[in-house]
Amino acid sequence: MQRALDLEPGSEVGKYYLGWAQFGLDRLMEAQRTAEQALLRNANLSQFYFLLARIHIRQHNLPAALKDLESYLKLDPHRQDVQTLAERIRRDIEQDASVIAVARP
Repeated sequence: MQRALDLEPGSEVGKYYLGWAQFGLDRLMEAQRTAEQALLRNANLSQFYFLLARIHIRQHNLPAALKDLESYLKLDPHRQDVQTLAERIRRDIEQDASVIAVARP
């Protein structure tokens, strides 16, 4: 995959598949960097926001994942599965915040 990108470094499709391959290999920082580089070239690539969301979920960074999903939905608002995931993460964040508030002395 990397060799293909060496031949055509601006390939959004190549970066997309490389990012997912890195994610699958649990190379989260590399996958994140790949997705972010593609978004610098073209911020209208909704699928890269979904990849970033998956990375952030695996990193237990729910606020970043929610931000990624919201960016995705601005570009493709009709994806019900993505809307459902964003709502679930939003509830999890709110629940975590309420647990922290109750636990404070």
